[in-house]
Amino acid sequence: ANAGERKAMTELRDLLLAKLQWPVWMDHFRELALVDSPASPATWVDSMSHGELPWKVDGYRNSELSSINYKRQQSVREATRHAWAGYKKYAWGKDELQPVTQSSNLRWGDWAITLVDSLDTLKIMELEDEYAEAKEFVRSIRFDRSPAGYKVQFFEMTIRALGGLLGAYELDRDPILLEKARQVGDSLAYAFDTATGLPTVNVDVNSKSKEYSSRICIAEAGTLQLEFKKLGQVTGDNKYTKYAERANEAIENGERKYKGLYPAFIDSDTGKFDSSAELSVGAMSDSFYEYHLKQHILHGGKEP
Repeated sequence: ANAGERKAMTELRDLLLAKLQWPVWMDHFRELALVDSPASPATWVDSMSHGELPWKVDGYRNSELSSINYKRQQSVREATRHAWAGYKKYAWGKDELQPVTQSSNLRWGDWAITLVDSLDTLKIMELEDEYAEAKEFVRSIRFDRSPAGYKVQFFEMTIRALGGLLGAYELDRDPILLEKARQVGDSLAYAFDTATGLPTVNVDVNSKSKEYSSRICIAEAGTLQLEFKKLGQVTGDNKYTKYAERANEAIENGERKYKGLYPAFIDSDTGKFDSSAELSVGAMSDSFYEYHLKQHILHGGKEP
């Protein structure tokens, strides 16, 4: 980069850091002016917004900063390997590791949820031995049952069990992952047996019934569409897509007092929002708004 481009980069960096409070994890911006860029600052920043990270660009790949990021990457990888080793030693096949007591628990229904939720992370980090061993264990998990009397939490198991299996399937394409994802989807589907199609909070997978409770927060009601729509796409079974779309429609058509932000709670029987509930993008609402954007991306920008 020439002197003018370096100056522009430095000014942009300072603006982002000082005015916009750029996140600390974007440390490479702090060193931006020290590295040659293969393109003009404007083009470089625009490429960032499209996911073309600078260390993937040929002129950048072997730079000093690229080396720094590689070392950071390996540190994170080793931290993950360390955490996984602890899980394997003290909690293998259980839901959670309890590191202080070096023990485990089954608080998520005995679905080995740490293992399932970590599949795609292990694959992305190229921890192939750990991934292969975890995937082999998945074959033995029965997602159509849980301890007697246990109620599976619909929201948590959608994002962790169904999401974890689908994420791994996207990277691996092993049919066993899709088979198990379908088993999870079918077990959770009993939650949709409501007047509006909005899910209930909990499901008894043993009795194949929902635990009745009509009041549900929009984070729970609106954080299922990605997983169920993706399950519909990869299985070719439209029933999963319909579950997601019906829940979407119930929220969009729900009776509410004001436009703009949605009240945090809705009734799954009547479709009416709780007018006394807070309007927020925080807890009880946050992932509802997150999933709107992600659905838009999932469908290639075709859904407004």
